[in-house]
Amino acid sequence: MKERRSVLKSAIACISAFAVLSTALVSTGIMSNPFKVSAEDSKPIVLEPEENALLGAATHFHIFAEQVTVNTHIHGNIATNMLIPNAKNFGVENDKLNGYESISYFKDFQGTLNEKTIATSTIFGSGFTVDSHNNGNGVIINSPSGGIGTFNDSSYLGTIYYEDSTVPFIDIEAELDKLTALSNEIAEQPDSSGIVITGDHNTLTIDCSAVADEVNYITLEAGVDFTSMTVLHIKGLDIENGGALYVNIDVSGVVDENDKATFEKEWIVYDTDGENIGNGEHELGKAMPVIYNFVKDGKAFEGTIFTPGCYQIGTFFGPSANFDLNSGVNGSIIGRDVIINMETHRYDVQVGNATIGGGETPTDPTDPDEKYTVTFNPKGGSAVNPITDVEEGSTITAPTAPTKPGYDFVGWYKDDNLTNEWNFETDTVSGDTTLYAKWEESTTDPTDPDPTEKEKPTLDVDNITVKDGDSIVIDGTALTATVTK
Repeated sequence: MKERRSVLKSAIACISAFAVLSTALVSTGIMSNPFKVSAEDSKPIVLEPEENALLGAATHFHIFAEQVTVNTHIHGNIATNMLIPNAKNFGVENDKLNGYESISYFKDFQGTLNEKTIATSTIFGSGFTVDSHNNGNGVIINSPSGGIGTFNDSSYLGTIYYEDSTVPFIDIEAELDKLTALSNEIAEQPDSSGIVITGDHNTLTIDCSAVADEVNYITLEAGVDFTSMTVLHIKGLDIENGGALYVNIDVSGVVDENDKATFEKEWIVYDTDGENIGNGEHELGKAMPVIYNFVKDGKAFEGTIFTPGCYQIGTFFGPSANFDLNSGVNGSIIGRDVIINMETHRYDVQVGNATIGGGETPTDPTDPDEKYTVTFNPKGGSAVNPITDVEEGSTITAPTAPTKPGYDFVGWYKDDNLTNEWNFETDTVSGDTTLYAKWEESTTDPTDPDPTEKEKPTLDVDNITVKDGDSIVIDGTALTATVTK
């Protein structure tokens, strides 16, 4: 599966550039800063998704869309340009109490909000106005579209922020465009070997037991595979060891004249122990190893996904699609326009140990983007600066040779025993490396490190006047002059 995983590197790389979302936000100071927020009040706040987060800026959100209409309770947080809150409450009320902090982002909203409606900490758009409320013990938020939010310090579990006027906290439309590119990449992947598909008139089963700890791909034709079944079962994924499944669902055979695809079957995911991995509220951070990538003719679907009932387990990934959901989705929901009519629950996407909401992706030692450091051990000589940010497979330039009194520098060696010399013309770096200096005792007189044969003095007898018996000194030797006629 490494080959398939590497095919997605170009798409994932552009998304994981969201390693740091740094924007100037201002806290109203209702409570202390929550979540992965590192700042004092009225200072820039930094939100830091994991470096290898598969879904980039959508990493920390249950629903990520340009517009979200909430007509029922949801168990999760939201990022959207426009929120239409018709529900009594949403968010994860026990997040803060369970020590798992989440945050929502509303560029704008209509209607009303209050501390009983939304249970997460919230970032509001720059066009909002904020007024004091309840004798300074709360705030009133007024949105550009006429929405009003009332929050009291005594009963609100989160913190209120609003973004700086010059930079949006998240450019949601641009992020969905990037995710659409990822959707297209996923759609191109061939089916994984080792997956067993069986079915009858009731159940379609995708069995991943033989490839339980791998990242797998399968494409289902909605007009063929979904017409007769009443339930989809996905089983055998070893979630703890990175097992995951991308299900490309090609809607070409089921879209109507309005470009709407309807799915009314239950989709259930089981782990290696045969346990249903999720349906209902839970403490956040629970992994979801299945992503349903909605496509049409091999490209990201741009129509509407409609679910009239039942419930589905897995992340709904349609960054160019709209969702009209009347079923309980257990996972993340990524789309353009999302309407929620039945309770949904957040589960954090996990693909190959890259977990949205937490976790790390192991470093691939063949990744060409990996950088290394070459360190020089002078072994008693003068210090030599290390060479940093060396790409794998690259050669390096020899540094200025160190010096050591009484010794001549011979060269740099790969081992401390000084048996294998480093060739700066041909040897390449494959990891963090230490090179060792080799010295030979110098043949130079330490009191005269640069000896040259001194010119012997000559005696110009035409210019010396001596008398018989006079002493003269030539080259340190005392002589007695004898005058002869």
